[in-house]
Amino acid sequence: QVNYVAAIAQARSNVAEASLAVKQEKAKGEQSARDWAKIGQGKEAGEMVLRVPYLESAEARLVAAEAMLTRALEDLDRTMIRAPFDCRVRDVSLNLGATVAPGTRLGMIYDPNKLMVRLSFSMDDFAQIPKESQIHLTAEISGESHRWEARVMWDGGEIDRTTLSAYLLAEVQPNPEAGGRFRLPPPGLFVKAQLTGATLPGVIEVPRKAVRGRDSIAVLNSQSQ
Repeated sequence: QVNYVAAIAQARSNVAEASLAVKQEKAKGEQSARDWAKIGQGKEAGEMVLRVPYLESAEARLVAAEAMLTRALEDLDRTMIRAPFDCRVRDVSLNLGATVAPGTRLGMIYDPNKLMVRLSFSMDDFAQIPKESQIHLTAEISGESHRWEARVMWDGGEIDRTTLSAYLLAEVQPNPEAGGRFRLPPPGLFVKAQLTGATLPGVIEVPRKAVRGRDSIAVLNSQSQ
């Protein structure tokens, strides 16, 4: 960080010098106006006489020096890596003492309080999912069943060409009745998802063994025929 601190010191020096130059040009302009009032014989003083271009140039250098100081402060602030939330570190890509260039991947972090699960569906099932579908997640851990609710965040927007599957991303809701360790599913855990599908009007449920061919159903009458 020594180089960044030195850059800030130099930038502050430049700001001070530019500010002094602005004040000097203002004083010179005011003095020139007083002198012209004595010798100008009532004529209007021009911009060069009043040193207007010199003042504008000094003010522009001050603005540039202040911008350089702001950038130097931001560069120093970027040497401290801070997560925008309380996080956990999943992996680290660099060793201690490594040189880091802008854009270098340092590692991976995640928010343990906001977890999402990626759910895959066949195209037929995906077409039947309503916008406001309820999602129930379950998992077996050490012989005990755990349950969580989830809500749809957004769909993947693309189809996997290999499996012809579509995807939904759902945010897992904490289970207040579960213990502290399983209030949310541990990251990386496989879960089973059950969703409420669309309501189909005029449809009744029949057992699979009653279906004959593609368009016929076996019906049992009162005579068991």
